[in-house]
Amino acid sequence: MLRVGETRTRCRRKKARAGAGGDFDAKKRRLSDEQVKFLEMKFGEEKKLEFGRKMHLAAELSLDPKQIAVWFQNRRARHKSKQVEEAYLKLKSIHDATILEK
Repeated sequence: MLRVGETRTRCRRKKARAGAGGDFDAKKRRLSDEQVKFLEMKFGEEKKLEFGRKMHLAAELSLDPKQIAVWFQNRRARHKSKQVEEAYLKLKSIHDATILEK
């Protein structure tokens, strides 16, 4: 008969193995240039994807829907960072011009 503590230990070990790449390929799959261009084009049209749209894109590109979702999430983060940087540079130039005037 197993004790409660023994069961938890076994579950943790299984989860640790699965998280370390036990059930899936540990290598990071790279997108082809064509896939990236297509995703960039779609990102220009819409920044967030609904579930059905994500499934359609995944099937069209022969990718996992999760991979599409992660790509869009990362792309939105990069887009936001770029917008913040551009806003900062614009404000900095206005500030520098104001300092020169005074």
